Amino acid sequence: MAKRTPAMLGLCFLVFPLSLVAAIYWLFFLQNHKARDDEDVTKAEQEATVEFSIPGTVVGCVIGKRGGNVRQVEESTSTRIKFKAGTLDDKIVVITGRPEAVARARAAIEATVETRLKPDDPNTVSMVVPRCAVGRIIGRQGSNIRSMQRETGAQISINSSGTSGDERVCTIKGSDTQVRKAQQLLRDAIMKITERSEAIAVPLETVGRIIGKQGSNIQRIQQESGSIITYDQSFSGDGMGRFLVRGTEDQIQEARRMLLGLQTEATPLQSAKLLAMSKLPNTGEYFSTFVSAVEGDGDVWLQEVGPNCTELDGLVEAMTSVYDNLTSTHDRLSRVSVGTLCVAPFGSDSSWYRAVVEGLDANGTATLRFVDFGDTSVVELATLKALRAEYLTLPAQAVRCSLAHVKQGKHWSVHSELDLSTLTKCSTWTPLMARVINCTSIPPTIELIDTTTDEDIDIASEMVTLGHMEWIQDTSLTLKPSVFTYVSLPSTGSVFTAFLTAVHNPALLFIQPQGFLSEIRMFTEHMNKLYVGPQTMHISTFAPGDVVAASSSDDQSWYRAQVISYAQGDDSVLLRYLDYGDCHRVRVHMIRPLLPELMHYPVFTVPCCLAGVVPNGLTWDPAATKLVQEHAKAGQDMPLSAVISSYVETENGKLAAVTLSAEGQPINALLIEAGLAQQQQTTPAIRECGEERHED
Repeated sequence: MAKRTPAMLGLCFLVFPLSLVAAIYWLFFLQNHKARDDEDVTKAEQEATVEFSIPGTVVGCVIGKRGGNVRQVEESTSTRIKFKAGTLDDKIVVITGRPEAVARARAAIEATVETRLKPDDPNTVSMVVPRCAVGRIIGRQGSNIRSMQRETGAQISINSSGTSGDERVCTIKGSDTQVRKAQQLLRDAIMKITERSEAIAVPLETVGRIIGKQGSNIQRIQQESGSIITYDQSFSGDGMGRFLVRGTEDQIQEARRMLLGLQTEATPLQSAKLLAMSKLPNTGEYFSTFVSAVEGDGDVWLQEVGPNCTELDGLVEAMTSVYDNLTSTHDRLSRVSVGTLCVAPFGSDSSWYRAVVEGLDANGTATLRFVDFGDTSVVELATLKALRAEYLTLPAQAVRCSLAHVKQGKHWSVHSELDLSTLTKCSTWTPLMARVINCTSIPPTIELIDTTTDEDIDIASEMVTLGHMEWIQDTSLTLKPSVFTYVSLPSTGSVFTAFLTAVHNPALLFIQPQGFLSEIRMFTEHMNKLYVGPQTMHISTFAPGDVVAASSSDDQSWYRAQVISYAQGDDSVLLRYLDYGDCHRVRVHMIRPLLPELMHYPVFTVPCCLAGVVPNGLTWDPAATKLVQEHAKAGQDMPLSAVISSYVETENGKLAAVTLSAEGQPINALLIEAGLAQQQQTTPAIRECGEERHED
């Protein structure tokens, strides 16, 4: 369609008696609209986008806490900044805006990177690492390499290209001591993942028992340990045989334990009245398990994957060879009652299994529960045999459990039981991952996860999705401990090294003694293992003082935290991370109950105040807090020299009054020199997460 022009409008005036005012207004509208269109086009044409890479180790510094640094650059340059995945060790920065603004934003980011990467020590060492070990060294979201850097004080980076396709170059920067410590940690990590071979000698008379019938024991050990095992027939030792085991350090250790465990015969129990039951691992620990049976009410029977599986196979084989050759009168049970232990075949299976009588029928049959698998079967009483004492040493291998946080749905049926059997791969001897949630309940409650697919499947969640089960709303898991145990600090007057992890003001700051770095790293790794995988535990309400587990948006790791404040209906909670002292708002869906076993560890950061300084007025000037943060590089793992001068009584208990020095400069004195504090021996004001408190 042709565009309207002023000439055409004039012709319209001859036909339609429009007023002169309306015509002038219409012309003005068209010209103004065209000017705006031209301006938008010019603006779009002038915008530019630039992409460049930065080391992944400094991305957190560039972004800043809660995005503060990158937001400041965007606002000061009127640009838009995004980050996307790059190579193994790099991230891609994408900046959009006017060309001159993009250039300023890039310069600001590159200046931050250069400052962060500037080495404090000229000592640089290169180390070649196997490509297969790079993932183990870096860890999930870079957690392992950050822990190594923090523990050693060295800077560690791994180049994305190396000397060959199977090797990568690792660069270590720091003092001689820092470099040596980093090299040792790297060697330990490589040893755990790099394959090697080891010879294991055993007495010659035990070789047959270790190998098992048609190699069944060796096959089982290889499957469970992940190692490759061969018997060295060329070895001619003095009454000894030798197995060659190939695998990683962890795989070889597991294979050695299982091989040597098969050397010894089980010692018969001379008198046994009760068969011991297997114990589940500690609450919160993940373990590999088979689901051997499923109950009609939704419970499952577990067989933990491990050496006992091999021992059970040997036990069944031994019992079968004995009971198959007995006459009908040998080892016959003279009296059978509910609870009687016995041996019986299962269905058409020709093997013999341990069982307990759960019911008796008038027609001469008994309902048996097979204690090592959890199955039930109806068997004629004449078929049952007495369980010999030598077959009582191995505990019953099947443990009945309930899925945690769920209950039967309203439409539970036989189809629900069939779907549960399919999801758990029941009796297919496919290992799943399980974790005990409550070991004191009857039966114990567990989380069960199928990790054999591309995406992990939480069995309870899937059963809820299918409509077979419902979630149980449980708010009793929140803990409220009355006393916290902190790591111990050196005695008054002692000089020690510490890291400043958080500063609320000079009267309330948090330090981590350097001597606990290894414990902090191991605790963090342990906690993240407990919370890995699908999480089904939820908290519906929060109260100040509640202790929880919270995931950090900065590195997706899990940390212990305490609730500071929460308003019912909010989608976030104000938390303090216990082991670091900093406060953040965290989304409700990123918070879980803290497992009881994690309460036994001390809090790794200690609340302190700067010794001998008080504010000039009633409250601390924010500039004083900023000075402490900048000089001590709070949260940046900068080692500080610390001395405790005394302990100060406050409404939060005793606080250690410390003098902190950064690069030889006492921060306490810097506050006074800057006119931000005065020297006075008084009780400091306490200010916590934005809330001021004063002593009367």
